Parts: sequence; structure tokens; C-alpha cells
Amino acid sequence: MMNNRFSISNIKNIDDDVPLEDRITMEEWTNLYNNFNDLVWIGETKYGKEMDKNSKSWHSQICFEWETSEDFPKVLILNPSIWGYLRIRIQRRVKIRQLEKLFEIAKALDSYLLDGKDKEVTEADLDQMKLDLAKKELLKNPVYQNGFNEQARWLAIRNSDIDKIFKEFKIEKFKEYDWEKGFETIDNTEKLLMIPSIHGWSIITGINTPYLFYDNKKQFDLTEKHFDSLVKSLNSLSKKFGNVQYFEYNNQNDKCNGYFKAKNGKLVYGKYDSPKESIEKGKQPKELKKVDTNYAFNVADLWSINPLDLVYLKEVKNKKIFVFDKNIF
Repeated sequence: MMNNRFSISNIKNIDDDVPLEDRITMEEWTNLYNNFNDLVWIGETKYGKEMDKNSKSWHSQICFEWETSEDFPKVLILNPSIWGYLRIRIQRRVKIRQLEKLFEIAKALDSYLLDGKDKEVTEADLDQMKLDLAKKELLKNPVYQNGFNEQARWLAIRNSDIDKIFKEFKIEKFKEYDWEKGFETIDNTEKLLMIPSIHGWSIITGINTPYLFYDNKKQFDLTEKHFDSLVKSLNSLSKKFGNVQYFEYNNQNDKCNGYFKAKNGKLVYGKYDSPKESIEKGKQPKELKKVDTNYAFNVADLWSINPLDLVYLKEVKNKKIFVFDKNIF
């Protein structure tokens, strides 16, 4: 999000004709800023608001832009329901808290937040920006010494509802641990571990992660094409959670590298390589051309969250994680 200009509109293209029922009116905007305590006046600018009165290093202006008219002052006086959109200009570097506030305003107006290229800014975009910012501000030393290593299988689910996730996988018994003890507990075992709600993602890891989708050994033995079954399961899961991803990486004896992503019930892309097999499903997304895709952690970095980074994030300090069994053998 490099540009400093944004807009809030009821449609994603502010140049389109907007039906009357879908327009932001001057009355709606006026009612909103009269009740928005975080917005203050900018001097004599009647239709603008400053976003942060406590900061002296920058300011941002939100102006309601209405239909053009040579006689617009009179039109505004006679017709309080003039429609338009909000045009925002942020001086200096855009900050996450500014975008959060703009997103809040857009949500209050049941509208879209658009960047300078009229591309929608979503809640997922904000979470990713927070994560990117956190990575740039990594501590010199990790918060914890224990965590993911480069021999890992993990599932990333775009959801923070622990009960809903456990219910989906029919997990009824689990134990709560602190970070260090949790990872120590699953080390060299078939237990699984869940890290809930890190920038909107819940992560499940452990050697038995692929078997989360099976109820018993008999069911697993009937699966001739494991990756076809995996994709089917991810698609089904993504119908309920929106965005679900599976990763696998091992750089030692059983070398392998794999990553699969499903959104809203449909596989986006999947690839797996090992000395014994190599498969690819779907068309490779453009963003993967920017990184070395022979390293699953690079793909996770783009798609969701790199689990190797977790021990550096302040958010994991004092965070509780959950350990459970899913042993079908």
C-alpha cells in the first residue's frame, strides 16, 4: 500500500453510475463524522476531518466529494442528500492505524475502502500489512527458543474460532500449554499442536497433520490417491473457513516440498515434489514467480504466515497453545 491516496465508495469503481439506493449521501457522511470521536476539524475546512489530533508529524484529510456543479454551495444548502464519495489524502508515510480507521469508516458506511488505483483494501490486506510490519521490526533475539523447524507439516486456516475448528475435525480432548511446553510436548511424537489467532490465522502442526481429514486407518487405507483426497478435503474445509492452506517441507532424508491453497471451496494451486513423486494441480499464481518455490516456507510467507517467523513476533509472548491427538494408526 505505497500510495497516500484512498477513497471510500459504495462501488469498487467510483467512475461507474451508482444507483440512488447505493450512494453515500452528504447526510450519511455528516451523521457519521458528528458521532466519530476520533475525527476532529481541520481549521475552516467544513467537509474535511483530521484523523489523528495527537500526532504532529503528519495529518490526513477526509473530504466528501459530491457531484460537480457550478452552483454547488447553493445545491448543498438546498439538498442535504447530495451523494458522492470520500476522498482521503494522507501526508507522509501511510500507517497501519490510519488504514484501520479508514476501514472502520468504510464499514460504518457499508462501503468499500479503495486505494489510489481503485483496488479494494480488505481486512485480510490489513492483517498482511501488520504481519509484514512485524517482520521488519523483529527482535534481535527470539521471544522463544522452541518452535517450528525446517522439517514440518502444517495447516493454515483463516479463522480464529478454536471451537469451530476443533468441532470440524471432531477433536473433543485437548490440553492447553504455554509456548515452550507445547512444542516440547509434541517433539518426536504423533501429537498435534494448534496455535490460534496469529494475525487472523490458526496454525495446526505435527507429523499427523495430513491425517486430520480421516477418521480411522481403514478410511485412510481406502484412499488410493492421497493428494486428490487432500485437495478434496481442503476444498470442503475452505467452504466453511474461506481460506485454507496445507504445507509440507523436509530437507533431510525424506526430502519433500509441498504447498496447497484452497479458497471458498475451490483449489487455487497445489504442488508437491519428492524423490518418489511429483504433482502439480492448477495454474501457478503470479506471486509465486517472485520467490524460490522449492522452499515451502517462502510460499507460506506470501500466502499466509511463515511459521519460522512466529518465535520473533511479540504477539506470541504469553500465548497459550493447544495439544491434541489425531492418531489413526
